[in-house]
Amino acid sequence: MSMIADDLRPVHRRLRRMLVVRGVGLVLIALLGGGLFLGGIDALIRWREALARYLQSAVWLSLLGGTLWYTLWRPWQRPLSDLDLARRIHRRWPLLTPDLVSGVEFAGQSLPPAAGSPTLQSVVVAHARAQLATVPTQLLLNRGRVLRPILGLLTCLLLLGGFGLWQPDRLAIGACRLTQPWAAWDWPRRTTLVYLDADLRPLSTSQLRTPQGENLTVYVENRLGGLPDRVQFQRVAVSGTASEEGTLPQATLRDRQGRPHTVAVATWSTIEACEFRATGGDDDRTPWLKVSVVQPPKIESFTITVTPPAYTGLPAEVTESAVGHLQGLVGSQVEIVAHTNSPLQTAHLHRGQSAPLALPVDDSTRAISMEWTLQTEERDAYWLTLRDREGIVSVRPQRYEIRGVRDEIPVVSLLEPNEDRRVTPHAIIDLRGAARDDLGLQRVELLVDPPGSGETESANTPPLVVSLGPTSPGNHSHTIQYAWDLTKLQLQPGMTVRFWVQAADAYNLKDSTGQVGLSAVRVLSIVSLEDKQQELSERQIRLADRLDALRQKQGLLEQTAREIRDQWTTVGSLRPEDRRDLERVETGQRELEQQLVDTQRGLIPELATIRRELEANRLEASEQAQQLARWEGILQPLVQEVLPLIPQKLEAVRQATATDRHPESAREPITESFNQSLAAQQRTLQDLTQLADELALWRREENLIQRVAELTSRQAELRDQTTTLGQSTADQNYDQLTTQQLADLARSADRQSNLAQEVDQLTRQLLMAPEHAGLGQKLEQQSIATRMREVADQLRKNHVQSATSAQGELLESLHALQNELALTRPRQSAVDELRKSLTQTNELRQRQAELHKRTTALQTPSADSQRAAELDELQRLQRETQEQTTALTQRLRRQEPQAAAAIQRAEERMQAAREQLESDQIEPATNEQQEALDDLEQAADSLGQELEHAQQQAEEQALTAMSQLITALLERQRVARDETVRLQEIRTAEGKWTRSQLKSLQQLAETQSELADHCEPLFTESTSLRVVQHCLQAVMTAQRSAARRLSERDTGDATQADQRTAETLMEQFLTSVQPPSDEAAPPTPPGENPPTESPPSDTESASAMAIEVRLLLSMQEEIQRRTRELVDQHTTGHPLTAPQRQELEQLRHRQKDLATSARDFLNEASQE
Repeated sequence: MSMIADDLRPVHRRLRRMLVVRGVGLVLIALLGGGLFLGGIDALIRWREALARYLQSAVWLSLLGGTLWYTLWRPWQRPLSDLDLARRIHRRWPLLTPDLVSGVEFAGQSLPPAAGSPTLQSVVVAHARAQLATVPTQLLLNRGRVLRPILGLLTCLLLLGGFGLWQPDRLAIGACRLTQPWAAWDWPRRTTLVYLDADLRPLSTSQLRTPQGENLTVYVENRLGGLPDRVQFQRVAVSGTASEEGTLPQATLRDRQGRPHTVAVATWSTIEACEFRATGGDDDRTPWLKVSVVQPPKIESFTITVTPPAYTGLPAEVTESAVGHLQGLVGSQVEIVAHTNSPLQTAHLHRGQSAPLALPVDDSTRAISMEWTLQTEERDAYWLTLRDREGIVSVRPQRYEIRGVRDEIPVVSLLEPNEDRRVTPHAIIDLRGAARDDLGLQRVELLVDPPGSGETESANTPPLVVSLGPTSPGNHSHTIQYAWDLTKLQLQPGMTVRFWVQAADAYNLKDSTGQVGLSAVRVLSIVSLEDKQQELSERQIRLADRLDALRQKQGLLEQTAREIRDQWTTVGSLRPEDRRDLERVETGQRELEQQLVDTQRGLIPELATIRRELEANRLEASEQAQQLARWEGILQPLVQEVLPLIPQKLEAVRQATATDRHPESAREPITESFNQSLAAQQRTLQDLTQLADELALWRREENLIQRVAELTSRQAELRDQTTTLGQSTADQNYDQLTTQQLADLARSADRQSNLAQEVDQLTRQLLMAPEHAGLGQKLEQQSIATRMREVADQLRKNHVQSATSAQGELLESLHALQNELALTRPRQSAVDELRKSLTQTNELRQRQAELHKRTTALQTPSADSQRAAELDELQRLQRETQEQTTALTQRLRRQEPQAAAAIQRAEERMQAAREQLESDQIEPATNEQQEALDDLEQAADSLGQELEHAQQQAEEQALTAMSQLITALLERQRVARDETVRLQEIRTAEGKWTRSQLKSLQQLAETQSELADHCEPLFTESTSLRVVQHCLQAVMTAQRSAARRLSERDTGDATQADQRTAETLMEQFLTSVQPPSDEAAPPTPPGENPPTESPPSDTESASAMAIEVRLLLSMQEEIQRRTRELVDQHTTGHPLTAPQRQELEQLRHRQKDLATSARDFLNEASQE
């Protein structure tokens, strides 16, 4: 059975020989081919790092080892068995060898009987041998697997031989670099760069010296041939502070022999020492070129000493600088010391066109000295050429500027007065101006020609000199502000005074004693006080006439512009005469603006001038001055905001309508410009008209305030006279008075009667004026005139004490009237104006809503004639609504700018809606109307908020004014209670009333009743303040109760309790008006009156709601405190007296009323 193994043995031998040949071929291919491949990569890349070479060798050895293991070692260690060989033969020829695998298995193993009988196995083995004999086993071996490695090996040998014949040295270097990576084998280089100088000669690579600041150029050339495409450079500063690298440009240059050189050019400024290196191609080992920077001879610093002329008093200016620019006054001595960086051989000074001047050189200090004098105003230059000991010359020496400056003449400007004036003998002339000098002023003086009637009388008299400063000579500028009182000149009307201002400096060159600057000469003509007052009044009247003329002119201009606008909107073009009118309107608007602002004859500057002259000439005309200031305040916004817009828009319209052809796209801008100019004209006309109305109203208000103030002043003076008179007549009967005393009493009584007549006249005037009817009614209710007459009767009867007390009450009433007039009326006017504007806005909103409704209805089809009539009517109504909106806009600009902006937007929407209606575009018109309606609603909301805010401020300020009145009433109430206590003590001591005590008691009852009457107007005015009104009601109730008891001759505890209640309530009100304080007031000692609360200022007053809350809390605490005291007394077993029971009943009513007031207050607060 081993015979089949013998049959397979030749096959085994042939197969093993083939594997060995193939393995050896592959190993040699790995050895030679891998080496060629990796060597070629190395030749292309040229690994510079040893690590790369080691990696390359490792890859080669790995490839060789792997091939050896896989092709030789592995097959040798694992040879094919007979069974494996049989299987391969069977896979190749399965039909010829069906029993070969089984025969090999039977022949090579001892199988158990279950695998078959031995005879059968022998038969299978025999069949296998027979089948093996029929198989061509030589075909089993794939010779291609042997031939391919051999061909590959031959190829590698051919390549290796070719490279060896072509580049044997490179082949050897490559083999060495591959087999000996640790050795420094380098490839041969194709590029060797060298550095050339400017003559294209090689440079020394050790050191290159160049002057600092010079541009250094180095050329780079390839010694082995042409330059690479890219030559890189690196430049590193020796200090390491800077480095640069990049690509050098290339050029072809010729040397002195004419030979061409292709070089790379490197140029840089040598600021500091550096190292330079160029690389390119395969030359990366070019040595560094060390560039040493040598300092050229130059000036390191200058010490410049400029000594000004002695008259200036200025110290010498010593300047240490790196530059040599110099500047000095003419006549200054210049000394320059220049310090160089190295010892010099020579130095020359060059100045202007002068020849070079050799300068002495100090080798020890390396300094150069030079000096000269600035003779004239000159602007020149100087420079220095230097050569050091090594022969290096300064490169491009810097030029330094020389500038001579002249001493300027002082400049004096007299700004005020800016023209000749007519003044009174006691006028104060406000001299305002300025004097300045470049070096310093020595003196500034006012020079006045001696007063005279003409120039001939004072021609030979030296002028009077008034020093105006400066206090410290040498100031460069001096502001002239001097109030020149003409009284000291003892002037008389008819004289003239010429004056001017002069300033002098200290200039003394060229035999001069100083340069003098003069202002313009002004002439004062002296007039009397009456003449000056008449002059200013006439000027003010002329201004008023001019203002009225301007208003009329503005009305005509606005009417003409409106007619032109109507022509445009109706016809769509302007006639030649319309264009001429438009140009005249534009010119007229410019003239009107100029008449207002012109500095020479403008209305506004003239207003300011008159106002200043009123004060300067000491004319008592404060009303007139305030009126002028008011006029200025109205006109200034007009000329700043509105008037400049009108000619601008009119000019745009005129230019756009210069031709008869107007495209449809240009019509809308022209119309818009028309409308804007008309709106500005309307505002101008309204402001000018409003100015006159406001001036008239202001005159009435101011005259009224001044008249009440005058009455108050006269009443105070009369009371003082009565007090003085009472000191001599109080202890005498009427029959005992002297004739002089009777005459004094009669004179005082007549003055009081005359004052009563004036109060009557004032009351009638107030009642006739609708805006002051309320004040007139208050005067009637308080019966001030009647009380003055009663005081006059008392004076005639020598009842001086009663008269004095009544006069004090009258004075307090007049003070209260004055405060109410000064504080309440302006605020109420503002609230009324806002309320009026809100009402008009709501009316406009209703009209616009109706127009929108009617316009929307036009979208429904209807008869053509009916629709056309309705459309015309809507256009007319929309135009009227727009005009009313425009008027409202002008007025709101001063009241509420935010609402004015919304109203103006609504006006623009109305304009657009009207234009849409004119174009029969209903839907766009309804949209614009809706937008206008929304803007009106927004304006109404804004006005409502502003009105609420104004009402709140009015309430707060009214509370402030009310607190001032209540403070005075509280003091009088305390005096009345003290008098009640005094009378009660006297009655208790004497047991009855005397006649004088009854009279005092009657007067006290009248005073108490009068206090309640004074509180009643406050109660009437506080209808919107429920808690305050309740407090005042309680005060009046307690005061009237005390007055009733006093009239019944009751000065007991009940009367005093009523008086204390009134006092407590007034104190609570004053405390509530004041803002809360973190620190509590110290308690009031028993038996003493608490301090009077001073009324708070406007900035300290809290909101009205907060005041009412504090007052409500204070009143509730007081009721609770007093109730607890009475209850505690009752619970301790002490029965309540009748007055206490009555007081408890009053507390119950007060608590009920307070609860009602609190409920109303909370309801109103919740609604807000």
